[in-house]
Amino acid sequence: MRQALTVAIFILSFLLFGWVGYDYMQSGDELVRVDLQGPVGQTGPIELDPDMNPIRLILKMSYEIEIAEIDEPAYDYEIVLADVKGVRLFREVGGQREKRDDNTPVFAAKSMAHVVQTFSVEEAGQYVVDWNITADKAKIVQQSVLFRRNVRPFQIGYLIAGVICFGLGFLLLIRRRPRAR
Repeated sequence: MRQALTVAIFILSFLLFGWVGYDYMQSGDELVRVDLQGPVGQTGPIELDPDMNPIRLILKMSYEIEIAEIDEPAYDYEIVLADVKGVRLFREVGGQREKRDDNTPVFAAKSMAHVVQTFSVEEAGQYVVDWNITADKAKIVQQSVLFRRNVRPFQIGYLIAGVICFGLGFLLLIRRRPRAR
């Protein structure tokens, strides 16, 4: 009975973790997706207005990489969102690294979605995304930016509940019952 309860609590914790991540990436409605051509560029104007707040900008990458070392830098990115007059709303810099588990080099085709920023616009207008994506060890296959409107904030309450369930499951797992003699 205790083993079934422990398994159920672990499953619940993983479901809560999964829900928080899924909700963070998929909440709201997809507004526009723009394929990015080349390592550097600027999108055409994208119409945004305060009724869409909050808005989440996501960078989606597909790439191939040979992971020859324990830790390989795949690519770096810089994303800038500005209005068409050049007034910057934000600038985000990030990157992706790949790790391998053993001493054997691995070739991998991967996809990654980076939440660049969740933001709000104060006035309706046209906005552009400037990008600079520098491939290091990866060969970039496809890259795009995705705007989602009316997104929900990160669900910290569910995450805390997941951590509590995981901790409780761990305590039940390590707690030993005294043996009857």
